[in-house]
Amino acid sequence: MAVLQMQKIHICALNTDRKQILESLQRKGIVQINADQDTDIFHCTDTSAGCAKYEKFSHMADQALKILDTYAPEKKGLLASFEGKREVGLADYRVMEKNRGEAIEKADRIGKLSRSIAEQKANLTRTQVQYDQLMPWLGLDVPMNYTGTSTTRAFIGTLPAEYSLEQVTQMLANAAPELDACSVEIISADTDQTCIFAVCPTRQSSLTTPCASAASPARPCIPPPPRRPMPISSRPRWMRSGSRSTRLRRIWKRWASTAGPWS
Repeated sequence: MAVLQMQKIHICALNTDRKQILESLQRKGIVQINADQDTDIFHCTDTSAGCAKYEKFSHMADQALKILDTYAPEKKGLLASFEGKREVGLADYRVMEKNRGEAIEKADRIGKLSRSIAEQKANLTRTQVQYDQLMPWLGLDVPMNYTGTSTTRAFIGTLPAEYSLEQVTQMLANAAPELDACSVEIISADTDQTCIFAVCPTRQSSLTTPCASAASPARPCIPPPPRRPMPISSRPRWMRSGSRSTRLRRIWKRWASTAGPWS
């Protein structure tokens, strides 16, 4: 079989017809397109920015299809994997080209919804962890950050094993024999930990230090509630009237002349 030398052609046309000519040559599939070097007359058009943009859109569409296939997989036959890619006709291609903006917007929205779902799942996991941390403390009648009153000192913590009330009381007696007024309550106990609540007089709180060091603090890390803006009726009079820019200028002047706008 004879090997023929590859023939080369040069096409010169208006820049406005460039896209149509390239698409026509690509559809025919009979030539290999190479970018020519710059000359004194002809200069190559820099298409790197456009290629990067379309590659980004292509990647976005591929990700959207994968996401859709996860939640709503397309029903295919047993031999669908052997069919290959379907050839798109010119009319269908023109329709898709005309609606590409809408398709890109939908792909972008699918990606944003997928990220939102992932964030909500992460929040659900964090909430579940906080729920599991709070479950052993459902029987506690005081806040988790309760430290006592003016005459008492409270200790809230866990012991790294399962203990009975008698065992905890004996531990306190062995660690601080002088402690004669201390109330201990077992909130919950399992094989992993024992949640305790103890109260003693303030004057004897120093005696419980060795015991308190044995029980590590077990206050779950609960995120604070979202801060709400101060109601307009509760704001100072100089912050109520005037436009937003006027109020901001008043706040700035008050802050500059004093230690802060709330002093």
